[in-house]
Amino acid sequence: NFGTEVNRARITISANNQRVSLLDFRKTVEDTVLQIEKSYWQLVQQEGDIHTLERLVEASETTANVLFHRQKADVTAVQIEQANAAIYTRRASLVRSREQAVILSDQIKRLMNDPDFPVSGSVVIVPAADQIDTPIHFDLDDAIETGLENRLELGQQQIRVNSAEIAIRVAKNNLLPQLNFQGSVTSDGVAHFLDSAFSQQGDFNHIGWAAGLQFQFPLGNRAARAIWQRALLQRQQAIESYGSLISQVSLDVKSAALDIDASWQELVADRRARFANEKTLEGLQKQQDAAIDLTPEFVQLKLQTQDQLAQAEEAEHQALYNYNFAIATMEKAKGSILRYNNVILEREQLPFDMAMDGKSGTRRWADR
Repeated sequence: NFGTEVNRARITISANNQRVSLLDFRKTVEDTVLQIEKSYWQLVQQEGDIHTLERLVEASETTANVLFHRQKADVTAVQIEQANAAIYTRRASLVRSREQAVILSDQIKRLMNDPDFPVSGSVVIVPAADQIDTPIHFDLDDAIETGLENRLELGQQQIRVNSAEIAIRVAKNNLLPQLNFQGSVTSDGVAHFLDSAFSQQGDFNHIGWAAGLQFQFPLGNRAARAIWQRALLQRQQAIESYGSLISQVSLDVKSAALDIDASWQELVADRRARFANEKTLEGLQKQQDAAIDLTPEFVQLKLQTQDQLAQAEEAEHQALYNYNFAIATMEKAKGSILRYNNVILEREQLPFDMAMDGKSGTRRWADR
């Protein structure tokens, strides 16, 4: 327990723990930002589904109106009821979809935690940013290197390794024998009366002193050696955990890159399926415009094609959500999601809060 480094060890480790706590706060912010990204793109997807269902309801109403005006020609009650059933089913889906959009809006307001937009308020958030629907390619090696530079988990583990090394130095110091200096100085007063004796103490005419050394070395010193071995193992554990985190960061980045590529391929396929359904519906509409007989089979085919087109559009909206959220997940894996969303963390300087620099021993203003 001799030396500045040993006596300052607890202060330095506590300062390291404070840095770890600051990085924990950053982790909370990153998780919240990613959750907002997820809810936002879900809201964008839901808005797209609402527009699709609105067009679907309008199309079914148009079909029902045509059938109603041709019921005296070639349309029976069967075809009209087919169209009416489709209208009611699609209206029910539209109501549920609009409700889900309001729920997502409230989720975003809860995550925003903005007093101007309370969850209990009537304000509904409407997405403004367009989705990314163009291919984005990442250099995998560069993305992994960025992740290794920015991921907070690696910074935290580096701090823990540093704390473990400090603990080793303290434990190694405690292997040494203990040598203490003990000394005392007394001033006595000699008189017949108590008050005179107290008064003569201040003259320092009768001074006594004692000095000595106290040496202590436990036989075997097993306790100190056990603590030192434990500190060595804890440092090795911290180093191994750091290596494991490096592999985890590389895996996260690679998985995010694969997810982006797969989501893009899915988006391309769903978009082509929508195009095919649009052409099919256009063909059926041309047949109807050519005044063919609106048989129950034709009406059913047209209604089914409308449903298939709506499902294809919803699948495309889902693929767009997957693609945009995969991009946000990649930024999270790289440790750059805050910069990607223009979020800046500033540590306020407190003028009355002083701290000691663990390395140089100089005084500095503490950042909080």
